[in-house]
Amino acid sequence: MNLNGILRIVFSLIFAGFMVVMSSPLHGEIIDRIAVVVGDEIILESEVNQLVMQQREYGRSTLSDEELRKSVLENLLSSKILYDVAVKDTNIVVEDEDVEMRLDSEIKNILNRIGGEEVLVSRYNITLSKLKNDKRKEIRKSLFVNKLKRNYLGKVEVSRNEVERFFETYQDSLPLVKASVTLIELVCGFTSEDDFSLGSLKKAQQIREDIVSGKLTFEEAAKKYSEDSSAENGGDLGYSNRGDFVPEFEAVAYNLSPGEISEPVKSQFGYHIIKLIEKNGDKIRSSHILIKKAVSAENYEAARKKAELLADSLNNRNFTFEEAIQKYSDKEESKRNNGFVGVLELADMTEEFRKIFQDLKVGEITEPVKNKDGYYLYKVIDKQSDHKVDLTTDYSKLKDWTLARKRDKELKKWVEELKEKVYIELK
Repeated sequence: MNLNGILRIVFSLIFAGFMVVMSSPLHGEIIDRIAVVVGDEIILESEVNQLVMQQREYGRSTLSDEELRKSVLENLLSSKILYDVAVKDTNIVVEDEDVEMRLDSEIKNILNRIGGEEVLVSRYNITLSKLKNDKRKEIRKSLFVNKLKRNYLGKVEVSRNEVERFFETYQDSLPLVKASVTLIELVCGFTSEDDFSLGSLKKAQQIREDIVSGKLTFEEAAKKYSEDSSAENGGDLGYSNRGDFVPEFEAVAYNLSPGEISEPVKSQFGYHIIKLIEKNGDKIRSSHILIKKAVSAENYEAARKKAELLADSLNNRNFTFEEAIQKYSDKEESKRNNGFVGVLELADMTEEFRKIFQDLKVGEITEPVKNKDGYYLYKVIDKQSDHKVDLTTDYSKLKDWTLARKRDKELKKWVEELKEKVYIELK
């Protein structure tokens, strides 16, 4: 297999597992067959069929149907085995906040890809709440598996000799290195979370008061004020089970009576006003209005002025950018990494950011850039145009590719060993 085959990123199968319609001649439902049982997990025939279809359509696979099906099943089997091991490892913990952050990003990508929520419902017959619930479970499992992989593969490293051999072997099939910038950052942050929350809490309290007093229905208020995608449905989140939402939300939602509206409930996302529509055991149907953490105009202005003053001082060479990071940056993580952001490809940036960085030269500093948690100053410490990979200038990238290949081999070897320890039954 050439390098393109080795490094090909598998297409994200965003609808696998919940796009299959089940029907039968007698009951209008197809009884989906279990293909494999792995520990406490199962692989459905529909999962395999869906993934084969998606890879055939988008992955441009050159494998025969039988080979592709075998490959898909093997990948699914490996994932289930790793999850079975990860979820039983008491040292591996997946936080709700990490799940929700990934969920928000994936849902946004899905809606952008297909053309929005209306298309999701009309063409695919899936509600946004159903999509979120299904994806949330998938993401939680993937985070367990990723942590397990990191723990096991963290010890795998490569030497310079291995990198050089990799380059010699695959240099003719290596892809072009895309134009990129390497950045460090200085962050002028907004004030504390408590200041953010106070304005959001007051807003949420006023909205609830308007609902309770009859000025607005809950659905009208959700459409007008809620700051998440459920607003279009009047806040309706559909049916959910325990564990589908963050603990703070569920602790309140499950204690409401049908029709009851909660006081504002704080979570990492902001303040929720929750209305319980229906409850049946551990399954509920609820609506909410989300008011995200707000930043006052004063906080924005203070951060902007600080960033502008620092930019002037840096341009006047009163101190170096690196000195300013340690003395003035409000982001502790940046300080620990000396402000290092990483190597960012211009093609992957939004148009707004691409315009900022495409004309900057090495050593130049941006104007203050507004972000969700403050104003950022960036310094370009390296810049590359499109070029063929080179052992000297692109050693770091080559090392990453070599390491990825080696870790992939180690992982496959480990999965084969785990097959002897995990319960597997082919149906």
